[in-house]
Amino acid sequence: MRVTTPEDLGNLVREKRRGLGLTQLQCARAAGVSRVWLVHVETGHPGAEFGKLLKLLAALDLSLDLVDRMGAAPTGTLLRDLLDEYEGR
Repeated sequence: MRVTTPEDLGNLVREKRRGLGLTQLQCARAAGVSRVWLVHVETGHPGAEFGKLLKLLAALDLSLDLVDRMGAAPTGTLLRDLLDEYEGR
């Protein structure tokens, strides 16, 4: 699924959570975030903290793969360094 808006991400998270049979509270606890924060993500709130988003995606067994709009993997070292930092490498 292509995610281009906070609403797209929220819909993806909600669908995956429901598909796993998790309540919002169960999912939030697994990700180490509050249920209120998860509700904000699922409703497309644009101010969600990126680090918490990565934890949530990991708890749902999802990954974040970035590609440029032409479909190629990013090549910039700055972007790679940022992703490595968030993933604890």
